[in-house]
Formats: sequence, C-alpha cells, structure tokens
Amino acid sequence: MTKQEIKELLTRDFFEDFAKQCATIIKAEEDEETLFELLCDLVGRDKGRLALLGLSKSAEVNRAEFRAAYVFEYTYLSDPEFLEKRVEEFAALFPQVKGESAKRHFSKIMAHLLGRIDNDKYHNQLEVVAASCVDWVINQKVRVAVVVWAVECLLTLKARYEWLPEILDEILDNLTENPTAGMKVRLKKWKFYRH
Repeated sequence: MTKQEIKELLTRDFFEDFAKQCATIIKAEEDEETLFELLCDLVGRDKGRLALLGLSKSAEVNRAEFRAAYVFEYTYLSDPEFLEKRVEEFAALFPQVKGESAKRHFSKIMAHLLGRIDNDKYHNQLEVVAASCVDWVINQKVRVAVVVWAVECLLTLKARYEWLPEILDEILDNLTENPTAGMKVRLKKWKFYRH
C-alpha cells in the first residue's frame, strides 16, 4: 500500500473495531513501514507532503494523525520489534505530536516500548521524551489517558535524569488533588513506585 492508500483507509467513516481492522489490513500487506512514514508526515506537519496526500486543513490533519496513531498502536502491540529498531526516530517524533488525541497513543506506545528496550542506550533521545511527557502532564488541556501514560513513561525514566525525580514527585502530588476514581487507582499504583 502507498501512503495515499493508507491515508484513504484511515479517513473512511469510523466503524466498530476501526483501528484493529485497519491494522490487520496494513499488517497483511506488510506495510507497517509505510504507515510509520505516513505518521511521520502527519506529525511533522510538512505542508508539501500533506498537500500531496490531499490534506490541507488543520482539522483533516489532526483527524488523520489521530487515526494513524491509533492504528499504529495496534500494529506496534502486535509486533513490538518493528519499533524497537526505530527508537531514535520514534523518540524524535514524540515531542512533535500536536493532536491531543494522538498523544494518548504515542504515550501508551512509548510506555510499553520503554519496558522493552535498553533505555541507557538511548539516553539522549529519551531525555527529550521525558521533557515532552512533563509538558504533556502539566498542560491543563491534556486528557487523563495521556497523563496516565505520560506518568508511566516518567516513572520508567526517573532514575536516568537527575532533574526528573523532583518534578515527578511534584506532578504526583498535584495529581492527588481532587482525583477521579480512575486516577485514584493509578495513584495507588504509582505511590508504590515513588519510594
């Protein structure tokens, strides 16, 4: 499949199990690489490349970015080794994500990926990821699911960057103020990791 064909697949009317079915199609065609390239184009917001895909309006790009990230999560989880070979590229892409909905999928993928790779090998690249996660967590517009996965990333990375533990403690303290029921469950889990 070409990027254009994947873009057309992703911009169809939404249906039940959309991401799972799209991921199945892309995997059957062995076009995970093309999906990743499309995701890079969408996140990077390269106007020339987006114009070639027929995407010119910000809302169209945000929608396509979200759907590409959603489908990419499914393809990643079914074959994590694909992204383990592209850690540097994914880490560089991570802070560029604009769409609030896409951030959930990126942070979830990154939280999972951090548990599979040698984080020391990518020390410099992952520091940018940690900084982005902090920015996402303190942004009032970011959704709870993004906060959850971003904090999971920070917990994994906190011992690697001397600036991170104090900030993470402050973040966790702030999250304890008027938490939702779901956040209370996460906070209990995270308190175990704080000590």
